[in-house]
Amino acid sequence: MEQIEGPPCSFTVEEITAELGKLKSRKAGDLLGLKVELVRWGGQTLLQYVSRFFGEVCKDGLPREWTFRKVVSLYKTGPRTEPSSYRTIMIGNVFSKIFGRILETRLNSWCEENAVRTPAQAGFRKSFSTLDHVLTLRVLMENAQRNHEPLYLLFVDFSKAFVTVSRSRLGDRLSELGVPEELRNAISQLYQVVTAKVSQHDDGVLSTLGVIHGCSLSPTLFGLFIDSLYDLTENQNLGVLLGSLRIGILLFADDIVLVAKDPDQMRTHIDNLTSFCEETGSPTYYYWQRRAVSLSRLKLLSPPYSFLGESKVRIRSDTPHRRDPVPSAAQLQAEVVQLTAFCESSGMKVNLIKTMWMQIGGDSGMSLAFQGENIKKCLVYKYLGLEFASSLRWTACIQSRSKYGLRALFSFFGKCKEIYLVEWKVRKRLFNTLIQSVMLYGAPVWGPALPRTSWKLLERVQKLFLQEELGVRSQIPYDLLLLETGRLPIEVD
Repeated sequence: MEQIEGPPCSFTVEEITAELGKLKSRKAGDLLGLKVELVRWGGQTLLQYVSRFFGEVCKDGLPREWTFRKVVSLYKTGPRTEPSSYRTIMIGNVFSKIFGRILETRLNSWCEENAVRTPAQAGFRKSFSTLDHVLTLRVLMENAQRNHEPLYLLFVDFSKAFVTVSRSRLGDRLSELGVPEELRNAISQLYQVVTAKVSQHDDGVLSTLGVIHGCSLSPTLFGLFIDSLYDLTENQNLGVLLGSLRIGILLFADDIVLVAKDPDQMRTHIDNLTSFCEETGSPTYYYWQRRAVSLSRLKLLSPPYSFLGESKVRIRSDTPHRRDPVPSAAQLQAEVVQLTAFCESSGMKVNLIKTMWMQIGGDSGMSLAFQGENIKKCLVYKYLGLEFASSLRWTACIQSRSKYGLRALFSFFGKCKEIYLVEWKVRKRLFNTLIQSVMLYGAPVWGPALPRTSWKLLERVQKLFLQEELGVRSQIPYDLLLLETGRLPIEVD
């Protein structure tokens, strides 16, 4: 994202105080050990200096300390020995975190007031939730089944979507939407130089791709970027009618569902998706990982080199002596040219392992392909945490809810034993918060369609909880346990 010359932003103590109040306490400190609590304890006197300082940042650029971000790996799923089983977050300077939150509030407010966000996007927006799209998808499937009309759904998954966004394209997107110049200037300052470091004394790796992990701005910026896919769908009248509204695409951040009423529409959707991936120009993540070491060594060169016009790196006076031989400037620049050419010819990478399509009604012999590779057809797909089946049955979903409930329950029992928590009122409240809420996620959508027999899977979890609390055997009837504890069945509650 190139730096924009424009009027500087002004910041008030009131908005800094408001954003400071939203930040959680007792969180990890940055590379310098600074935490949010220190800024709070500084009071109004400190915040007055901070407000003036933020204005200078927009005018003169970020302090050097703000460009460093601490990398922390968090385990997701899969083998713990595989790097792909982890996701990384970046912990930035505490003042840059406040700065980013203020910009996010301003950008979000401007987007909503000027109606630049697509109505199909429900991710990270106020007054929207996952249940909006979950309910929409259920109604579309039920209407197709009831009216004996075919419905085709393509569930798209991008590989490392947030870390493969081209920052130069992102800057162009903000300009296309008409984001005020002073706001774009402030945002561009955050992205001029981003250096990922594992420790304070580490040389760090220059990050030139994707939105900044851990920054409050990232979800909104990515949402604006991915919204451009909606424009292609809207201009071609793709999708099916739901009342007077045409539904052709459902967006929740990078979770995408393409909706079509016939095979031709679905193939048009795939062509649009291919065009979007090629035009975004975002490099694939695995290639950037392989080149990360080479890019980090660019800081040893005296001429200013750029990567896709996004980051310029000059010599650092405090760069320690390195024992390994430093390649010549021509060699490193040749690597940058090769990488740039590769990135410009590639796009956001669709993960064909998780990308699948589903069909309700119609010809069962159809096949779909993306960039010459077949897309797998599925009978059940997990979308936004809930399993959707082409048969419109919720059996797989309830089995999954029950499994997650049991897992949370056993973890709850273990934690209670560790801290010797035995009080019934506290444990009951924790059960409602930690276990029952997990089981009933999406209940407003799947609950009305669930037969009585399926509720027994969820009731079993509460029965185990009550047996443990009362210290009784499993032969005791569930109704007696409810009567003794004053609890209601999960179905009623």
